[in-house]
Order: sequence, then C-alpha cells, then structure tokens
Amino acid sequence: MGLPAKFRGEDPTAPASWINYDPALVEALAASGLNDTEIGHVLGATKQQIEQRRSCDPAFAELIAKGRDKGIAKVANKLFEKAIGGDVHAIRYYLDRVAGWDKKVAATGAGGTQNTQININGGAQFVTPKEVSSTEFEKIVAKELKKRKQRQKAEADVVDAEVR
Repeated sequence: MGLPAKFRGEDPTAPASWINYDPALVEALAASGLNDTEIGHVLGATKQQIEQRRSCDPAFAELIAKGRDKGIAKVANKLFEKAIGGDVHAIRYYLDRVAGWDKKVAATGAGGTQNTQININGGAQFVTPKEVSSTEFEKIVAKELKKRKQRQKAEADVVDAEVR
C-alpha cells in the first residue's frame, strides 16, 4: 500500500484512532463532496479520527485534497458547459463569480431608457440593452477584459519594482 505499517493498522504501537482505508475510496468520497464526518461514517471512523489522520498522515491529507479538487473541477466543468450551452443563469453565475463581473442596473438614461452598467473589476461601461447587439456586447466585454488585464499587469509591475 506504500504507507508505513503504523498507518495501515499493522503496528500494535499505533494510536487506536488510526483507521484503515482504501486510498481510491477516500479520494472518491472526497470527490463526491462528502465532508469529514460523512467520509468517517463510510470508513467507520469519527470526524475527529479523520481530522487526526489527515494532520498526521500527509498521504491521507493529499488523497482528500486531490479528491475535493476533482469534485470541484467536475462541477466547474458542468457549469461551464451549461454556460456555453446558453443557460442564462449559468452564464450570469460564471461571469459574476469567475470573470469578476458586477452587473448593475443604473438609473434611467435619456428618454427614460434603462441603462445597464457592466463593471469588470473596476472598469465600467454603460449600455442600453435595446441598442446593443450581441456582437457589440462581445466587443464591450473584450475591451473591458483587456483593460482589466492591463491594470493587473501594471499592478504586478509595481509589486515587482517594490520587491527589487
């Protein structure tokens, strides 16, 4: 199995709280979104035993971390697929959480039209929904993302200069 004998329960001097486990199962449980208590129930252990094992056994901790990362990646991929497929809620969530967008409805503009402010990490652009085609909208987004990248690069250059 690759673990020291005391971690596999073969060492009589190992703490009584050590649990035997199948590495593939631990990773799969973590990838399924189970918390420490739930993983413990499946393995026949308490939450405290799982936490103790994780703090004392780097391989065990790595299995849980790797499994959770796989689970998050699956969910993120499904969200991305839904967004690409046109699911409006998935698109909004993705752009808000991942791309850093902040979309606010601003006060009414000239002639009583309602303008929408698209704010990507500090950069703002006001648009009137009826006047903007999807192509124009994509251009606005690309422009704002370019500004965002330029700001991030400038900030990184400042940090690099301060470090030197």
